[in-house]
Amino acid sequence: MKNKWKGIFLVYVVLQLIAISIFLVWIIRPVEKKQVTDMPKREGIAIELQTTKEDVNEMIKHYLEKENISSPVQFDVYLTDKVELYGSLPVFSEEIQFKMTFEPMALENGDLLLKQESVSVGNLNLPVSFILKLIQKSYHLPTWVSIDPKEEEIYVSMRELNIRDDLAIYAQTFDLKNNDISFLLQIQP
Repeated sequence: MKNKWKGIFLVYVVLQLIAISIFLVWIIRPVEKKQVTDMPKREGIAIELQTTKEDVNEMIKHYLEKENISSPVQFDVYLTDKVELYGSLPVFSEEIQFKMTFEPMALENGDLLLKQESVSVGNLNLPVSFILKLIQKSYHLPTWVSIDPKEEEIYVSMRELNIRDDLAIYAQTFDLKNNDISFLLQIQP
């Protein structure tokens, strides 16, 4: 009877080691880095849109609800004076809460770059690159969003945001501290 329990315990330990090994291999795999392209030549009608953090928060909330995101990583995004990302990560059988803040920058090509500023993960002291890589691996991101864990940034390619075939949107300003957010809406003939 005693040997039977030892055998069961050893099988349990081996299964745990296999699970941890698979998890670590999954996390360490290299990620594909997206290339930043130049802004395309603009033709057609251009309309400048001025908006507020509150309106963008509503758009983000609507998008996340519309996409009915179902992934191991659940998160919310809020614009305050920074871009704040709240969520939870599944680690074995536990959910670990995290908060990340980013400084947004509108790039000359109309895209957005979110540079990571701070991170808090429960009571753990984990590297930012580890958390970003875990989010990147756990969630199927839209093609217009890419995470670069090494540079600790998120790249939002506004040009790839598919609104309609004849419509493109570019970020012009994204100053959250002064609530100055503007986009250029390009309508192709």
